[in-house]
Amino acid sequence: MFIPDLENSHFVVNQMDEVTEAMECTIIKKGKEYRFSVSAGAAMTGKKIHTYEDLCKYAEYAMLSAEQKGGGCGVLWKEENNMA
Repeated sequence: MFIPDLENSHFVVNQMDEVTEAMECTIIKKGKEYRFSVSAGAAMTGKKIHTYEDLCKYAEYAMLSAEQKGGGCGVLWKEENNMA
């Protein structure tokens, strides 16, 4: 999803938090407990123009970072953080 002219990153972070929380669940089957969660990643740029491929790469990097934290959360890549 691309949202042009979004100045407040808190909106994106809040949306990722809501989605990851809503999708988390635990299933008990035959006495075993299985936890399911999702990881979310997003990329937010500043004034620099990025290609579609770069933005997807940055968002994927953010998602993998969320996964490394244990999943069930979202991470926002920001241009000024130079995470990629």
